[in-house]
Amino acid sequence: MKVALSSLITGARGTLGGVVFSQNASGPYARPYAVGPTKNTPPLKALRAIMSQHGAHWRSMSQALRDGWDVWSQLYAQKKVNSLGVDYWTNGWQWFVALNQRLELMGRARITAVPTTSIPSTPTLTTLTITTASDGTAVIVFSAGEWTGFDMVLQFSIRSSNGQAVCFLAKSVNILRKKAVIGSTTETVTSLQDFVGVIQAGQRGFLWAMRQNTEGRISSPAVLYDDVP
Repeated sequence: MKVALSSLITGARGTLGGVVFSQNASGPYARPYAVGPTKNTPPLKALRAIMSQHGAHWRSMSQALRDGWDVWSQLYAQKKVNSLGVDYWTNGWQWFVALNQRLELMGRARITAVPTTSIPSTPTLTTLTITTASDGTAVIVFSAGEWTGFDMVLQFSIRSSNGQAVCFLAKSVNILRKKAVIGSTTETVTSLQDFVGVIQAGQRGFLWAMRQNTEGRISSPAVLYDDVP
């Protein structure tokens, strides 16, 4: 169902009374809310196990340190923008969880000190090639030094038709987290079907590549897509 908005309400996102409000290329729309199936796959169990640890670590820190995180979280540099284009800020606890979740998933030590680094710049990709070889293979090529001093995070999504020119990061899955990619110019990920199902000719794959530093700060993604031959 499409939605016509007024001068008082210029946009809507989220769920209200069983109705989901969102927007796509055709404009704002609403649809019934549907609860998805509960998933207890090993990767999701691992994610939840890490997430459950953050509260105890936060409580073990001094109040002065927690206050420092709250002050840092409200600085202009930590500004975020929601799906309606409105600026907002999250608190120190939320930042503590987000950064340490990324670090733990990368296999790096968690942090307690207030971050001092800035967001890494977006990497530059040269090419993306997706094939059906080895149960689905993605090969990305980039210049030497693009990830020197940074960890690599790759997200991936596949669509049934090559007519789709845009996809969204929120609909992707993580296919690689790799520490300190130093001096390399190519990264290959095989067995894509383990993440997104069978890879077939005629599909279009989308890849998002990000730099992550040792404080869990992560760059905006570089995005490429390729059609499976």
